[in-house]
Amino acid sequence: MNQEQTNITTGKQIRHLRTQLGMTQEELAGELNVTRQALSNWERDVNEPDLNMLKKICFLFGVNMDDFAKEVITKMETYEKKEKRQFNKYDMAIGLF
Repeated sequence: MNQEQTNITTGKQIRHLRTQLGMTQEELAGELNVTRQALSNWERDVNEPDLNMLKKICFLFGVNMDDFAKEVITKMETYEKKEKRQFNKYDMAIGLF
């Protein structure tokens, strides 16, 4: 996997799909019935849309949900591994092991 592929985020995917169709944030937000600020937060990876919203986004852009969700799943797994490591370090520091 090259560096560009590893930097793909849900927000970057949404922004890419939106700009490919020549839509503004305001237009896409209207289609999804959310505020422009909510969409902006997704695109900047401040937070992420919920599963139902991801379904709407995929349907709107004609994207396979499995392909779109791969990045989300990868990020979740990475986060869980990171959190698990932090707990293990903490546990070892207080003598639980």
